[in-house]
Amino acid sequence: MTIIQQPTLFELDILASLDVKERHAEIFSPIDFLKLTSLFKKDTAVGTPITVNYASTIRAVLTRFLEKIPTMNALIQRLKEDAAFKLSLGFLYAEEVPSKSTFSRVLTVLSENITLLEGLNQELLQMINQEVLSWAIFNFI
Repeated sequence: MTIIQQPTLFELDILASLDVKERHAEIFSPIDFLKLTSLFKKDTAVGTPITVNYASTIRAVLTRFLEKIPTMNALIQRLKEDAAFKLSLGFLYAEEVPSKSTFSRVLTVLSENITLLEGLNQELLQMINQEVLSWAIFNFI
């Protein structure tokens, strides 16, 4: 029986050796957050300004699953206590950590736009397929 080793976007042992900021940069680099943050733009310039860093908030939600943080409260607590973790997600040092209700609103908006999320998922899968094909061509030619 032949064993085939599947290449990855990044080597897991290298990823584990990186510090938090570099690890998050590697993981989030292929994701286009502009498409996701456009969901939160205001229709008019009138009213209170947007004060939430939505790109960082979305990164925090994704990181909750990557880092196996059990609850949203635990994520918020980690953001408040760990400055390196907070900065690695793109939050500014002086920036307030989003509240639980802000995270809830972000998740609600994302869940209402499943087609956009599915499109981003397809883009990521295509990038993975292209990398696998280029790796296979490079290693077998």
